[in-house]
Amino acid sequence: MDERQSEDIEKLLKKQWDAQFPKTERNTLNQRWYYRAAATLLLLLGFGIFIWNQNRETVSEAVLAHDIEQHDAEIMVSHVRLPDGSTVALRGDSRLDMRSNFDGDTREIMLEGEAFFDITSDPNRPFIIQTGRIRTTVLGTAFAIKAMPGESLITITVAEGKVKVEDGDRLLTFLETHQQLVFDIEYEFVQEFIVDAGRELSWMPNELIFRNMSFGEIVRKLSDIYNVHIAFENDYLQHQRITTSLDRREPIEFLLKILSATQQSYYILDGDAFIIRSH
Repeated sequence: MDERQSEDIEKLLKKQWDAQFPKTERNTLNQRWYYRAAATLLLLLGFGIFIWNQNRETVSEAVLAHDIEQHDAEIMVSHVRLPDGSTVALRGDSRLDMRSNFDGDTREIMLEGEAFFDITSDPNRPFIIQTGRIRTTVLGTAFAIKAMPGESLITITVAEGKVKVEDGDRLLTFLETHQQLVFDIEYEFVQEFIVDAGRELSWMPNELIFRNMSFGEIVRKLSDIYNVHIAFENDYLQHQRITTSLDRREPIEFLLKILSATQQSYYILDGDAFIIRSH
């Protein structure tokens, strides 16, 4: 209760006192009764105001939570290109700390927040992401890590390829395409799941960019993303270089049709496998 509210209540009490008792009788009354009554009333009114404020704060928190939920769908995704050609999509206020130009025996970065990594292969220089005490070593290409500040859970989801996950010197697991690890650092609790990586990473940009990559490399990436088997009937097609941009929301049949057209080839469906042939 603020000072102005207290003064208004005192004036109200004084007015009621004057109306109830004439001046001549007022001095004979026990003044303590007045102050006790005033204190009681002030206490009751103060408690009422406190309850009202609490309710108002609860409503405000509910509105704020709604605003955050609405805003979450519009979180910005920023793109970072690393010195080795790898790309990283950072969600919201996530941060990368890269302490070298990848000119040593390893490529190491630190992540705070949530990010999707598409790593350029280099067998001679492992790519390592440090999130707190958890170390993820890239043995494949594309995966996501979520390690938010102040939270004990770390989530790693593999979209393509394979990664090794370690807690200090202790090996936790190897994860492959469409596998996910959830690790609770506080309780040392590990869980692994089979997931739909596309659904888990729905916040990710949908553009797939291939710059001067071989047809075979592109097909292997698409095979991992869509979890389908794709083969070449003619080996030389695999070595043809392609630069293109594709939308991962399109069905695999549509993407193969576009890629095949650029190389004067086509595909057929043989059981569950896609076979690419030359004209």
